[in-house]
Amino acid sequence: MNDKNEKIFSRRVVQWYLSTKRRSLPWTQNRSIYNVWISEIMLQQTRVSTVIPYYNRFVKRFPNVQSIVDSNMDEILYYWSGLGYYARARNIYETARRVVKDFKGVFPLDFQTISSFPGIGRSTAGAILSISENLSFPVLDGNVRRVLIRFFGLKGIKSQIEKELWSIVDRLVLKVDSRIFNQGMMDLGSEICLPLKSPICQDCPLEKDCFSRNMKLIKPESSIFHDRKNRYLKEKEVQLLILIKKDRFFLKKVLKGRIWRGLYIFPEFYSTDQLRLFLKKFDLIYPKDQIIKMKPILHSFSHIKLKIFPTKITIRKRNDQFSEHIKKHGIWYDMSGKQKIGIPKPIYSLMKEIINFSNSKKSF
Repeated sequence: MNDKNEKIFSRRVVQWYLSTKRRSLPWTQNRSIYNVWISEIMLQQTRVSTVIPYYNRFVKRFPNVQSIVDSNMDEILYYWSGLGYYARARNIYETARRVVKDFKGVFPLDFQTISSFPGIGRSTAGAILSISENLSFPVLDGNVRRVLIRFFGLKGIKSQIEKELWSIVDRLVLKVDSRIFNQGMMDLGSEICLPLKSPICQDCPLEKDCFSRNMKLIKPESSIFHDRKNRYLKEKEVQLLILIKKDRFFLKKVLKGRIWRGLYIFPEFYSTDQLRLFLKKFDLIYPKDQIIKMKPILHSFSHIKLKIFPTKITIRKRNDQFSEHIKKHGIWYDMSGKQKIGIPKPIYSLMKEIINFSNSKKSF
């Protein structure tokens, strides 16, 4: 693509973006670098419609980096609970601490510095600086990547294509207003050049010159790279012990691991024998009517499918031994919202289901 065609490409994207009625997004109403940073981290691997309520709640409680640092990880995760990919929340906390410590609470505008913060790579750093400050840095997220691969008909080894894609966006972003161009490319990928559904090619400003469209080669995103292997999610099973006492749930903090570290969950066991030993150790074996095996639930992560087998036990008698265990290893949680801790979505859903069922029984 020569310089003239690059200008035409970029202008078409900008004209499409400006001519299409855009929904008002909270982080575009106030484009401070702080707001854009929070939104870009939340938007990693998450749909815009899902992010909006979490973003609004988060920035209301934490309007700047100092407010994040003045809080704690439990509260950060509380406001992130349900959004998933919790490493992002931990990255935000660590970045805020660095900004306060090394930059006196002022978010830096240097590309290399921003790229060094946890959870921020080349594309995210480009998005933060171009959208907030209108600086000419390219963005190459999943949506932009898909548009370019289809338009140019790129095929081959992923690493080789990636290098070529960066070369392309480096040139394209210089031709026009970088903020509008990058937003246009990201929206084009998320709204028109869809990954798995049929793309809405007739509404695309690039349709006329799109290689894949003209050659009728539009395919699901998963078939783009030659070296991409079919991904099968590993299945993992876990037993969760739901202990209830006066509408309060016993929860333990996850201290290790990548997925739920820092969050509070029910005690988990990887075999029925482990669960039985725990019950026996703390004298939690009750009559059958107080031990209920709930329906298994399935929860998918990016790399595994987790099959959860919940066992519910209602504690109705005093248990000094278990009370001592709670003091050291967990808390009683009452769902009032006063205890600001992070809880994974499937755990919270189980608690809500139990409370709703309990309330419905009381109403009869």
